[in-house]
Amino acid sequence: LLEAMNGELPLAGGAVSLGLVGRGGEGGAADPGQARRLFTLAADGGEAEGMRQLGYHHRHGIGVARDLQMAIAWYRKAADADVSAAMVDLGNMAVAGEGMPQDEGAGREWFRKAAEAGNANGMWRLARMLSSSEFTGQPSDNPAAVKWYHKLAEDEDAVNAAAAADAFARGQIVPPDLKTARRYYEKALAAGVIDTAAPLVEVVVRDDPGA
Repeated sequence: LLEAMNGELPLAGGAVSLGLVGRGGEGGAADPGQARRLFTLAADGGEAEGMRQLGYHHRHGIGVARDLQMAIAWYRKAADADVSAAMVDLGNMAVAGEGMPQDEGAGREWFRKAAEAGNANGMWRLARMLSSSEFTGQPSDNPAAVKWYHKLAEDEDAVNAAAAADAFARGQIVPPDLKTARRYYEKALAAGVIDTAAPLVEVVVRDDPGA
């Protein structure tokens, strides 16, 4: 990719785009090493997403030796620059004990920061952690968990409305709320999430057996 630019270096934001293309092999063979160099160029230019992508490369050993401490360092730089996806990455690593002692509390706080920054993945993960069902087998009536599922449903990506609807329909994570589930399934379906049609019908029947 760099060769194709006749030696001209891309701007930081453009380097991120080129790096993603190079890593995925779009338009040719994948070149993870060159992708990493492009992300380094972006990060050196102050592009925060480049920092996150460097964290990804070091975390998974793509185009560079795997180094979890380096991954954490780059993710933290990106998170400090308000990249909410990097906050989710750090939360996942804390919960899994990946490169650091396992700490669900620290993971939850990273997910909270991401959720408060509007990151839907952070909202979903925070809502699940705030519910106790994964540990007790009972749905949680934690108002904070319910709140974040509602926030998730408001996200512009209708797939997230479907995910929230699933939680309210199944009643395994939070108490069942069929009317809310129906509303969110209808929102997702109207936006083109076709696979919500069947669960929507099921919820309608459960909510109003005579319908």
